[in-house]
Amino acid sequence: MEKKKQSFDDIRVICCFIVIYEHCVVLTDISYISIGLRSAAVNVFFVLSGFWVTRSFVRSRSLLTYAKKRFQKIFPFLWGVVLTCAVTFSVFSTLGIKKYFLSPMLYKYIICNCLTLNFLCQGLPGVFVNTYANGAINGALWTLKIEIGFYILLPIIYLIYNKWKGSKRKLCIFIFIISLVVSTIISIIVDCFSLPKSLNGQLPTYLPYFLFGMCLALDDGICNYIRKSKLLFSISLVLFALGRAFYSDIATYFEPVFIGIIIFFLAYNVPSFIGKREDLSYGMYLIHFPIIQMLAWLGMFRKYPFVGIIAVFCITYTIIKLVNFLKYKCAIMA
Repeated sequence: MEKKKQSFDDIRVICCFIVIYEHCVVLTDISYISIGLRSAAVNVFFVLSGFWVTRSFVRSRSLLTYAKKRFQKIFPFLWGVVLTCAVTFSVFSTLGIKKYFLSPMLYKYIICNCLTLNFLCQGLPGVFVNTYANGAINGALWTLKIEIGFYILLPIIYLIYNKWKGSKRKLCIFIFIISLVVSTIISIIVDCFSLPKSLNGQLPTYLPYFLFGMCLALDDGICNYIRKSKLLFSISLVLFALGRAFYSDIATYFEPVFIGIIIFFLAYNVPSFIGKREDLSYGMYLIHFPIIQMLAWLGMFRKYPFVGIIAVFCITYTIIKLVNFLKYKCAIMA
């Protein structure tokens, strides 16, 4: 099969593997090296989301069509994962099956997580109580509420963009700079006043990543320049690496630009190794955390850490391939 010219799917999968590996290290306290790119990998998802969701919105016939596509993208798989974990993990509960299904905490978990409000209830009754964060079942779901926030803001920002009589490019740059300034101010305030770090992990902080992708979707000229400029790619790669290596605040503030330039240059210049277009990353991202927690609770990482990491990769990948295969078969039958 001929390879695709664009490698966006490959970038998503690689970033997903980075997140999975780092979660294996962080959640289980094994003595493996953390490469420190988990947050950068998540930020890549936000940039790509800004690009592709904006294109999807522009091509949608109506706001309702757009909302329907976003709903179908996020919620069916999320609900399936939440309900599967809620039922399957009952066998690991210290409460016993009967008390487990009678526990109000179970239904609070289902409701909160199905609504992407997992911070309100992260654990299941009596499940994985001695693991990371007192048994958090799926800590990776925190990004979904931010993603949905992007989906809600996009039509508003695009309405302003569409009604703007002046230079569209200048407007895009202005909106992006404003988001960058707001994000930076929030970060400074959190540090200066010793506020909870969670305040620095909400929508305003990640909005510049989404907006950078959005700007590239709306301005083909900038996008084409980035994909062709080896010099700009090289500079961005060096600055990104230096910022990460030396924990530079200045480099962190401009990271949306660096990451956006790097991934778009690579996506258009490095051949894809995935044969056909297939959405693997979202599903893998959703299910890897519970799998790590389960294997950690079973003692896999304590006894055989390398085998545990490989097992997480293999189980996660196999489940998603199977789900995609079943979806494809159901679509054909329908």
